Amino acid sequence: MKNKKGFTLIELLSVIVLIGIVLSLAVLGISSIRKTVLEKQYINVKTEIELAAEKYYNDTESTQMYVQTLLDEGYLKANNESKEIVDPRDSQNKLNCYIVDIKDEKGKLDESDEYNKNCNQKLNNTYAIKIKMKLKETGEIEEIEDKWYNDSFILIADTTETISNYSWTTDLNPNVIGTGDEYNLENLVNDRSGVIEDVFYVSRINSSGDVLKSAGQRIKIDKIGPKIEKFNVSNSTDWVKEKTISVELSDVGSGIYSYSFGTKENCENKESWITLDKEKNKLTVSKVVNEEGTYYFCAKDGAGNEITSDEIKVENVDGVPPKCSYNNEPEENDWTKNDRTISFGCEDNESGCLNIKHKNDSTDCTSELCKQLYKEYKHTKTNSKVEIESTIGKFTITDKAGNTTECPVKEKTNLNIYLDNTYPNIDITNVSYNNNYLNVTIN
Repeated sequence: MKNKKGFTLIELLSVIVLIGIVLSLAVLGISSIRKTVLEKQYINVKTEIELAAEKYYNDTESTQMYVQTLLDEGYLKANNESKEIVDPRDSQNKLNCYIVDIKDEKGKLDESDEYNKNCNQKLNNTYAIKIKMKLKETGEIEEIEDKWYNDSFILIADTTETISNYSWTTDLNPNVIGTGDEYNLENLVNDRSGVIEDVFYVSRINSSGDVLKSAGQRIKIDKIGPKIEKFNVSNSTDWVKEKTISVELSDVGSGIYSYSFGTKENCENKESWITLDKEKNKLTVSKVVNEEGTYYFCAKDGAGNEITSDEIKVENVDGVPPKCSYNNEPEENDWTKNDRTISFGCEDNESGCLNIKHKNDSTDCTSELCKQLYKEYKHTKTNSKVEIESTIGKFTITDKAGNTTECPVKEKTNLNIYLDNTYPNIDITNVSYNNNYLNVTIN
């Protein structure tokens, strides 16, 4: 039987020490690699922030800004749903309150730790500025909506801190246009002929004189209503069935929103106005009319400014067909034993009658009442009404605007005649003699 020999204690300890050394070296290697990777990630985040700051500087000429400002104004994307820019080297370290400084048109993230102390407090106080509107009449402060206003108001920097060192700029004018926590828009609106559509920025100036951009708001004000450039009425002197009124208008601010074309009552009834799918700065509207009258055009822009045209008079237009006319037609139950002579023809109270065509005859009209043809109904039989088509026949009337009517129309197919040529009958139904009297019964 052979003897089995195991590891001695010294050998076992030596192996354990060796394994420990190998593991330590591995951990140090992994830690060094991880640190290098996180450092590269931080450099990438920092570079992204600085590039965003350069673009922001090109747009606004602001030389200093919070990282949070770049987030809020869309120049930078957050790492998480909490809208935070996290330092990859230390997930507890947030970069939102760091400042980017622009020098020689290149951004540089200020990495000193003093800017990141109490970051939440900074965001809630120092940074948390919002532009609101202050009504001039009442002094009430309201949120600014994304819409057009038709009057100027006062901008106010709404913040939890009572700090007065603010400056105001716009996207069209990077120079300071006002200081303090309020800015009255009235003078600027008047200088711009009643219309502005600018992004206004309010900046807080810190104790070192650095401008920290903190809030921006687009303001849209339009105090000028639409303008009628010109209008035209087609065939203004000739008699026609219809005419077209064309109106060209423009609006330099909010754009034309709705309009109405018709009578003055149409302009007053706002519910009947036509609303455009989208506001337009130029618009041409046409309306076809078939009767004389006075018309108006009214329009409203996106800010609520309204305009109503002067009177647009339309003459010599007649879209109404002439009427079939019958003269000397008796009233209901107006009986006669004599002949009836009824003239027939055309009546038109707009442009006037032009001619009548009856069978092979064509008669031109010389007055508004054109009744030069007639039909004589003889005293031959008793009759109350006669059928027009079977007695007079069909005839066509035309007015000066070219409207025609085929007579008779379905609304009137018969004429009143009321001729009675039948004598009454006398019928003796009974004769008797009684007490020297002759009794006769007659129907």
